[in-house]
Amino acid sequence: MFGVSLADNWSYYYMTGFGRDHSELRYKQSFSEQPNYNWEGDYSLKGPSVDLGLGLSKPIAPRWLMNVEASAGISTAQSSLGLSSVTGTKGQVSISRVWMTSMRVMPVYERYGQIGGVFGLELMDYQMDSNMASFGSTGTNDQLAIGFMTGITTQAPITNKWSWRFSWLETLFPKYEYSQIQEFTNPDNPGDTANRQDVSFQPTIDRFLASLIYYPNSNRDRTLKEDETNRFKNYIILSPVKDVTELNENEDEEQLLKTFHLPLAVSGWGGSLTLGRRIQINDNFFFGLEGFAQYLNSNEDNQGFHVDYRNSEHLSHDWDMGLVFAPGFHVAKGLNVVLLAGLSRGAFTEHGPEVLVSGEAIHDYQWGGVMGVRNEVTINENWRATLGLKVINYQTLRVETDGAFSTNDLDQISSGIYSVGIMYGW
Repeated sequence: MFGVSLADNWSYYYMTGFGRDHSELRYKQSFSEQPNYNWEGDYSLKGPSVDLGLGLSKPIAPRWLMNVEASAGISTAQSSLGLSSVTGTKGQVSISRVWMTSMRVMPVYERYGQIGGVFGLELMDYQMDSNMASFGSTGTNDQLAIGFMTGITTQAPITNKWSWRFSWLETLFPKYEYSQIQEFTNPDNPGDTANRQDVSFQPTIDRFLASLIYYPNSNRDRTLKEDETNRFKNYIILSPVKDVTELNENEDEEQLLKTFHLPLAVSGWGGSLTLGRRIQINDNFFFGLEGFAQYLNSNEDNQGFHVDYRNSEHLSHDWDMGLVFAPGFHVAKGLNVVLLAGLSRGAFTEHGPEVLVSGEAIHDYQWGGVMGVRNEVTINENWRATLGLKVINYQTLRVETDGAFSTNDLDQISSGIYSVGIMYGW
């Protein structure tokens, strides 16, 4: 009975996806016997990933589908922390996201294209390599984590067997805690010893995934039957956005630490407004120009060390404004893919305690290059849903201070702006 139902009501498909992973990892290690060696931080891991999977799809209403999918993949998202102490001892910690697998259900609404939600579970592996010649474990440690995946997906058919899909997926993981019982000693200060190390880590993963879907028996996407809608020249897009910024901090301090390199995570939610105009080149291609402004509430919660004055220092990403070229092409009925390239002006605030920067915030504005992609799925004649990613690489932000703890702080900033929005054209 189950086999007959499966053959009559379900279609199966294969998928392969290529994405950009950005992981925020809140990591903390502590020693109850030696609290001065405690350290923690919100670290950034980013890199490309590849995903392979299998799915089942079933119509459940005139314009609704239910998809059930399973996939597995590998990621090159990595973060390296380089340290140099006042004694001249150097060390490095490398954190990598190695592999992941997930199962998910996807209720999908379809007309000119498909728009749906994603709900599921993801299992992944973190690997940490350390050669730090101070408190902490050396060697390689692997940690498994399982979390709840949510997301938004858009899809449209290319042919009767192939479809194109864009997805923004976010996986939230609980906090994981474990302890290591062994003898810990700092070779720089042999008298500083401890017998127990407590570790906690909590990752959050954001992925922007572009996938090709193959239906061996035939594409049952009913949007193939819809007529093409009118194409407009002017448009406005309103979008909630998530900013996941990586702050590569390279700092030279005269006290406590000579130098260190930390890839830190600065993240938050905000909103974006885009105004644009496009001209149709031919039936398949168009060219556009867009201006955008986005308010961001992105903060870096912890800079990575249990040192009082450093825990009070953090960077915030306040807003961006920019102008981009927006060439695009019609992939299928009801589906456009738009490429973005241009310039952005970003506002940042460096917050610090009195001993470091006289208790005053330092405001800085930097230019950055913008690269991105946006998917547009038609809802009706004038309205479309959008899903996109902008990557902005800013000029190096330099902060210099004097006093008891003088610094020469060079911050390399790269922002990933994930957006889902509504587009009105006329």
